[in-house]
Amino acid sequence: MVNPFLGVKRFWMVRAERVKYFGLLALSFGIGATGASWPWEQTRTTEVLRAVAPKVAEALMIAPILALMVDEAAKRKLLREFAVDVSSNIIGRHLPVSMREAVREYLSVSVIRSRWLVTYTITEIPSSPGYVKLHTRSEWELANRLEKSQACPLRFEVEKSWFPEVGETEITRLGFEDPYGIGSFDYRKGDERLGSTLQEGYWVVKGKPITLGPHPHPAFKCWAECDEVYPSNYSTPFVAALPVESLTVKVKYPDGRFKVGLQLSFEDSIDNPSRSPGEVLWELSKPMLVGHAFYTTWLRTDTNKRAAARGEATEESVPE
Repeated sequence: MVNPFLGVKRFWMVRAERVKYFGLLALSFGIGATGASWPWEQTRTTEVLRAVAPKVAEALMIAPILALMVDEAAKRKLLREFAVDVSSNIIGRHLPVSMREAVREYLSVSVIRSRWLVTYTITEIPSSPGYVKLHTRSEWELANRLEKSQACPLRFEVEKSWFPEVGETEITRLGFEDPYGIGSFDYRKGDERLGSTLQEGYWVVKGKPITLGPHPHPAFKCWAECDEVYPSNYSTPFVAALPVESLTVKVKYPDGRFKVGLQLSFEDSIDNPSRSPGEVLWELSKPMLVGHAFYTTWLRTDTNKRAAARGEATEESVPE
């Protein structure tokens, strides 16, 4: 049986310790204030004591002030650590322990993409009818959410070509802009530092190690570009490797020849995009988590019109 007075007893024990602690600080400050204002020069004591006593008194005054400052900082640090430790258990308290650990990993991420802009450019390949070249430019800003600097690997990867008989996948650029002007770089096609390696079906390029300053900090900008080959009617995913606060997807294409759409793995509907001749733009306000993806789709509309005129089956719609 639980003792109903145990909690009350523990409360008063802790309270008594706190009162004792602050009482000692007040006593130290009082003794120090008295000693600092005491007319030591008029007392009949040794010269050493007259010289040392005021300094000891000042130290006794300063010590409680420093103790209070450190105590407050320690409590704040303890509260932050406690909040991080229990947050996953509070949010996922109904989940099994193994799933709560997965939630904890999401909550402990300290580097995010505060802004992500992906621009696709679709161009036809005259020598290979039925295929298009997809040029991708990915631009993002990294944000360190910690109050201390931390290293962050910079890499870009893209799946190897599914249609090598038409064209190979190629990473053509990787860059980083350090707002402090220390570690900036911009590797372009032809630069040996842009050399890619094939890892488990993906071409991977790694940049120089970068260090993100403590939060808050100026924007750390990154960019990468690649070329791929796909059929004229296709869909390609882009998976988030870091949490994303704001995503913008832009697609440029030959006007009147393609219908372009966008789908999300984490949302059923998307706000209407902004359209202009040969260009469509989606601005997504909902954040993305690690593993979330968006799918860009395109369909050759002029081919469908010719097929429909011949009475053949066509793909009727592309999600927008």
